[in-house]
Amino acid sequence: SFSDRHGLHKLLDDVRNLRNRAYHLEPIFAQTDIADIHGQALKLLQILDPRLAEIVRCIDRFPSVFDSGTGWQAYRDLLFDHYGLGTLGEQ
Repeated sequence: SFSDRHGLHKLLDDVRNLRNRAYHLEPIFAQTDIADIHGQALKLLQILDPRLAEIVRCIDRFPSVFDSGTGWQAYRDLLFDHYGLGTLGEQ
């Protein structure tokens, strides 16, 4: 929860760390609290900008990709191919 300063700091730090890991193509789906961080970030966005939060919910593919359990692999493979990184097993 982000009802106090410590909670808000932890949430923002968790979101920042997740963003950094994803940006640097590090595995993020092994992170056990990824769905919780996503949900908390959406709640925070709802407080900061309700209209933007509504737009994000309309285009957000995280729930369907995360719930599929394997959908993320296609995105990972596209990114690795795009950046010439080979496959995950070749690193």
